[in-house]
Amino acid sequence: MAIGLTMTHVRRMKPAKRAHTLLAVNGGSSSIRFALFESGGRIARILDGKVDRIGLPGTRLEYRDLILGRKGAVRMPGAPVD
Repeated sequence: MAIGLTMTHVRRMKPAKRAHTLLAVNGGSSSIRFALFESGGRIARILDGKVDRIGLPGTRLEYRDLILGRKGAVRMPGAPVD
C-alpha cells in the first residue's frame, strides 16, 4: 500500500541528531490509528493517521505529516471479512 511518500520526503523526516522515535498504534475492530513521535529532549508528534472501515466498502487511509504540513487520504477497496 503506497501512501505517496517519496524518498525525498522520507529523508526530510529523518531526525538530524539521532533522536529516538516511537510508533504508537491503536487497533480496533474496524479501524487502526497511529502516531509517530520524536524525542529530542521534548516529545513531539511528527506524523499521525488512521485507517477506517477495515474490511468494509469505503476503507480509507488518512495521514498528516506535521513536519511538512501535508496531509493525504487514500481510498482502498474493502471486502467483507469471513
